[in-house]
Amino acid sequence: MFNYKVYKKDWSFKFTINPKSVKNEVKFSANENWWQWQMLLSLNYDFDNATINNSDFIKIRKWTSLIYTWICQKITRRITSDIQEINIPLLWLWTLPGYLMFFQEWGAWYSFTSNKDPSLIFKDVINWIGYYYWWWLSYDDTSIPLYWSNEEFTFYYTNCLEAMNDIATRIGWKWFIDKDWKVYFKPKDTSSSHNLTVWKDIEKIELSQDSEKLINNIRVEHSSWVNIYIDEVSRTLYWNKNKYFDKKSFTSAQADTFWNAYIEENKNPINKTTILVNKNYDIESIKVLENVTIKNFNYWINNLKIVKYQYSVDRLLIELEAFDSFWKELNL
Repeated sequence: MFNYKVYKKDWSFKFTINPKSVKNEVKFSANENWWQWQMLLSLNYDFDNATINNSDFIKIRKWTSLIYTWICQKITRRITSDIQEINIPLLWLWTLPGYLMFFQEWGAWYSFTSNKDPSLIFKDVINWIGYYYWWWLSYDDTSIPLYWSNEEFTFYYTNCLEAMNDIATRIGWKWFIDKDWKVYFKPKDTSSSHNLTVWKDIEKIELSQDSEKLINNIRVEHSSWVNIYIDEVSRTLYWNKNKYFDKKSFTSAQADTFWNAYIEENKNPINKTTILVNKNYDIESIKVLENVTIKNFNYWINNLKIVKYQYSVDRLLIELEAFDSFWKELNL
C-alpha cells in the first residue's frame, strides 16, 4: 500500500492523497538531454487539482518507508470519451536536476571563453557541478568520447543546464545521465543495440505527425550582429513559425552554418513513431540514445534512435526518432 502526502515548498504539510484516487501503477520516464527518474502520477478526475501547485512536494511511502520525494512540475486534466483523469509529471527531488531546479536554478556557470574540444568543455561543466554542489557525476572516455575538433564557446554566467544544451546543440550530439549518475554525451550510434520483433516483443505501434516543433523563421542576436534565417516554402505551407535565440557562443559564420541546417531539419512536421515493448524483451536493458532495429516487416528498419521512454511494471513505451520510411512501410 502506497501513501502519498503533499507538502508546500517550505516543507509544511498540506494533505494526504487518498490512494483510491491514484490510477494504475507508477510510471517512470526518461528522455534525451535530461536525467532519468521522472514519474507520471495519474489521479481520478474527481480529485481537486487546485489543491496541488507547481513546486509542491509529494512524498511517496510504502507502508512507513519513504521511497521518493517528488516535485510537481505541471498539472493537466485529460478528458476523452472514455478517459477522465488528472496527470501530474513529477521530478525526483534528490536528483541533481530536482535539487538545482528548485533551490539553485542550476547554478551559475562562470563567464569564460574557451577554444578546445567540445567534449572537454562538456566535462568541465560536469566537473564544475561536482565541485560546486558536491554532486559527483561519473563519466569515462567511452561515455563521453572526444569530438576531435576544437570549437570556440563563450558563456556569460550561463547556468549549467543551458551550457550543457548549448554545447550539445552546436555539435549535434545528445547527452543523458542514467540512474547510476553516469553521464553520456555522444553522437548517434551507427549500429543497433536492440532487435525488436513486431507482435513478439512489440505489442503496439502508434504513428503521429507533429508540427509543434516546426521552425521556419529564426532570428539570432549577438552583441555585434543579427542574423535572420527563413524558409519561404515552409512558411507558405505551415504559416510562420518563429524562434528567437541569443546565442553568444556563436560567431556569425558559425551561426550561418548551424541555423541554416537547423531550419532545413525542422521546416516540416515530424513523423513520430511510438512502440510498446512487453516483458518478452529485457526492457530494463534499453536506454535513451541507444538504437533499435524493428523486425517482421518486408525489410528490417534499422538504427532508430530512442529519444524518450516511459516504463511501468511490465511494459516499456518508446518514442523513436522521425523515420519516414517507417511510414512508407505501413503505407501512410
